Amino acid sequence: MSHRLGSCVLVLLLLGTSSLEAQSVWTGPPEHADRVSVEWLKPVFDDGGTASFLTSSLLVSGTVTASDRLMIVGELPVSYTRTEAVNAFGETQTTSSTTVGNPYLGIELRGRSAPFFLELGGRVPTVDDPAFFSSVVGTLTDLNRLGTYAVDQVPVQLIGNYHYTPSSSVSVRLRGGPEAFFPAGERAPTGAMVLTYGAQAWYRGTSLGAGLGVTGRWRTTAVDADFREASLHQLSASLRYTVGRFRPGLLVRVPVEEALRDVLPIIAGITMTVDLSGTEEK
Repeated sequence: MSHRLGSCVLVLLLLGTSSLEAQSVWTGPPEHADRVSVEWLKPVFDDGGTASFLTSSLLVSGTVTASDRLMIVGELPVSYTRTEAVNAFGETQTTSSTTVGNPYLGIELRGRSAPFFLELGGRVPTVDDPAFFSSVVGTLTDLNRLGTYAVDQVPVQLIGNYHYTPSSSVSVRLRGGPEAFFPAGERAPTGAMVLTYGAQAWYRGTSLGAGLGVTGRWRTTAVDADFREASLHQLSASLRYTVGRFRPGLLVRVPVEEALRDVLPIIAGITMTVDLSGTEEK
């Protein structure tokens, strides 16, 4: 990878650990239903073409309805990197690595009809010695999941959500709340507090749906750094189609901060959600 990519990763590490979001906010509007989602996120690096097409991040998540007020949420992330470069002797050298990230486990609590609900959960620190390149790819494809490949840390989140539906085809989602990071080993940094937040607008037609919004994170415990220096943001747009229980979709994501855009101008993704309960979106 290029020197600029390495510098970008250092910026991310200095800004702190991560957001925990597991049930992706970009596979569709929030719904209280049993479902499984797969996201394949492909970063387009400005690295002279050394990263192969298969360099990407894969996330498998699911929700199980425990009751009309409680859902159980889980996620397993995997990242793969393959790079090719020509050495001084004119030989092509190939390097590849795969890293399985820290799994997420959490719950969602909501009222029977209220538009408010809470996300509570954390990541289990199973990553011991992640491969550098693959963990970088998994980190940069979704800034809301920076802790996916963190080592010796236990992040815990409490995120509030407001899902407003002024009509059957339009909805707005606001979310935000604190995340605390607790050291869990010798290599862990000191504890930190991060504020995660975002806003979305969704359109849902008979078969076609679309979403647009911004997500961000601000490390409130950053020392000698103002909001601009200690925060990261991404713009995302989503398009999906409903065919029975299947909801395939496309995702495009652009970093807001110029330091990230210079290295990673765009992230493209393919999503697939399968509704296991047969319920309509709420």
